[in-house]
Amino acid sequence: MGLNYDTGDRRVISGTYTDPAFGEKSVGEGDEWIEPTYALRGPDDKIYVYTHGTRYDPAISGQAKIIQIWRVDPDVGDRELVWQWDDQRYGQCSNGVPDNPRTLQLALEGKGFEVGSDGSFYIASIRNGSPRPGVGFVNVSADGSSCRVVSMAPGLSGNDYADG
Repeated sequence: MGLNYDTGDRRVISGTYTDPAFGEKSVGEGDEWIEPTYALRGPDDKIYVYTHGTRYDPAISGQAKIIQIWRVDPDVGDRELVWQWDDQRYGQCSNGVPDNPRTLQLALEGKGFEVGSDGSFYIASIRNGSPRPGVGFVNVSADGSSCRVVSMAPGLSGNDYADG
């Protein structure tokens, strides 16, 4: 939702909502996201939305964890998926376990998200895995193709981040 500070007028920028008078309405084109946590303006004047939550996945007959970054055109509301956690089509950071590399777990509750001046994204990470990495944050490239660990507190022994 957007707010004009001067007039107090509000409008839905992108997504689906229920209008009390007209029923379900949709603004913009593209897939729907889950639970937006952050909506930040990028250097290209697009809005970048960090979302998280779960969605039923028939392939696993259960709830799949979803963490995504979306690019939204604020003028028309069109949505484009830029990056998704634990999806090998996008850049992922390793959990730091040499003999069992897996995708580094990111903060599900959106404890930290920022859009850099170059259009890349900074996301907080949590201690999750075996052996656990430390708490830290990662940098995802503007096009979502790569991920790097920027800083990590000490992790458990046997993890590349054991010394932070």
